[in-house]
Amino acid sequence: MQDTFDFSAFCQNQRIDLTPGASSDIGGLKGNISIATDTVIKNAIGGNGADRITGNSADNVLVGAAGADKLMGNGGFNTFKYRAAADSLRDSADLLVDFTTGKDTIDLSEMSAKEGVTLNYVSQYSGRAGDTILVRNPATNRYFLGIDLTGDRKTDFLIKSTRPISSEDVIGLNLPVGTYL
Repeated sequence: MQDTFDFSAFCQNQRIDLTPGASSDIGGLKGNISIATDTVIKNAIGGNGADRITGNSADNVLVGAAGADKLMGNGGFNTFKYRAAADSLRDSADLLVDFTTGKDTIDLSEMSAKEGVTLNYVSQYSGRAGDTILVRNPATNRYFLGIDLTGDRKTDFLIKSTRPISSEDVIGLNLPVGTYL
């Protein structure tokens, strides 16, 4: 990726802000990385901590990596990319703060290939590895994308969102026959 902040080698909780003129907290330090006001960095890769990544008005690609990350696109047509199942486990799930269905995407293609499973959109887990569900918790008004990677009818990979996610927003997800974009 070009125009990318890559902090994947760090394990501290980081605050990465791609807003022109903003500073970020990297490697356990505060405000140690800054972006000039006339510079646009489009992409960011977090590390193994619970990172907070904020994009900008450009079309960002944001990779939280491992840890319970909080990701905010902040405008533009954004892609939230997941490279491995460990990037958003059930017990340390990422939170997408401003996901916009029909505009933003969640890219699971690399994670799916790495885990060796085909992701299939289903209404409930069937016992097949790769079953992927999208649900809303009415008590919290949170939306969830859950994946059973092992076929045990339990969520192994989980993404939370404050806004709806549609199956058509997910790259690498097979839709049932008769589902149209």
